[in-house]
Amino acid sequence: VRASIVRPGPTYTEIAIGWEQQATIDVVEAAQKWGLIRHFHTLRPADIARAVAQVVAMPRGTHLPMVDVSPEAAIEEPSSD
Repeated sequence: VRASIVRPGPTYTEIAIGWEQQATIDVVEAAQKWGLIRHFHTLRPADIARAVAQVVAMPRGTHLPMVDVSPEAAIEEPSSD
């Protein structure tokens, strides 16, 4: 039996749809403080599902104890100044 942990980063879902605005602000500020949010790009739920599927599909003899899934930051074009 293998056990793995898939830790999703910021993911765009409907989980906070009903939150008060201040609650959302508090959560985002706390995540920034602890380095959990470095930019405002998010993963799609399908990205997390794909990571889980990859962990499950690993061949016998392979173990991924921890998989962190994080969104990429956008690439900024250099200023033309």
